[in-house]
Amino acid sequence: QWYQRRVQAVVSTQSTGRKRIFRPSLSMLLLFLFTCLSNVVAGVDLTLTVVTSTLEHGGTDENIFVQLIGTAGRSDEMELDSDKTWFSSSKLGKGETTAFTLENVDLPELGMLRCVRFRATSGNTWTPQMAVLSNLPAGSSLYLYNADVVGLSTDPEDQSGKGALEWMTMCNQGDTTVTVAMETADREWGGSEDIAPSVIIMGQLGRMGPGLFYSPEADGVFERGSVQEVQYKGMKYIGRITGVRLTVHGEDAWKPVRVTIETVDDRAEFEIDDTTWFSTDPDHGKSTIYLPRF
Repeated sequence: QWYQRRVQAVVSTQSTGRKRIFRPSLSMLLLFLFTCLSNVVAGVDLTLTVVTSTLEHGGTDENIFVQLIGTAGRSDEMELDSDKTWFSSSKLGKGETTAFTLENVDLPELGMLRCVRFRATSGNTWTPQMAVLSNLPAGSSLYLYNADVVGLSTDPEDQSGKGALEWMTMCNQGDTTVTVAMETADREWGGSEDIAPSVIIMGQLGRMGPGLFYSPEADGVFERGSVQEVQYKGMKYIGRITGVRLTVHGEDAWKPVRVTIETVDDRAEFEIDDTTWFSTDPDHGKSTIYLPRF
């Protein structure tokens, strides 16, 4: 039997050159085994903070289910606490932020956490903007973004017409911080109260998607001739910035003139010419534009 075998640790001593044999007792082995098992079975309470988008279909009054995905496995599906007062009686509201407690999560079984998977339960489309998973070991947090600004819905028409999915997996992209600043034109129709731009940043080593550009201080309002700055944590390192893709959501016309992106070791400015306007209405402007770095 394994517990009947001698466990011998040979320790050299410089003073005498003699060898000493250490034989741990059975009680010491049992204590070590108990400690290991305790660490494996003990669950941890995590905090999941969800931010809904400011888009038309940002919130929902339906049930919300999530699943944690790690390097070693997946958790059981968990329903978020429906007693949270976000929107009308109990659920997520448009442009709202709140925290849920995920109880007794078995972290050793999941390995290093990477993603959170959301599941739609109705045809009522809603759009999470980002999520933060906190209370992880060593006080770390996991930042997750809806990079492609996709909504959640079980309705096939919503899935095709509005870009919604029944399942959505939001994953941590990395451990760097990126700052994005947008400047609007100081002219008529330069700003907007009904527009939501999203950002995809390209680099020599790949791309990263922080998703919606939203400043809580400005509450989604772009004043003409102003600069807004948003900082994104948990981004992927992509080396030298090579370009940026801007996509707008909302039919209102909007005129940005400059986008500035700053990473840990690079800073890039992108100028937007005077003739380029943004809107999902083709009569008012373009819905998507790619700006290369020269």
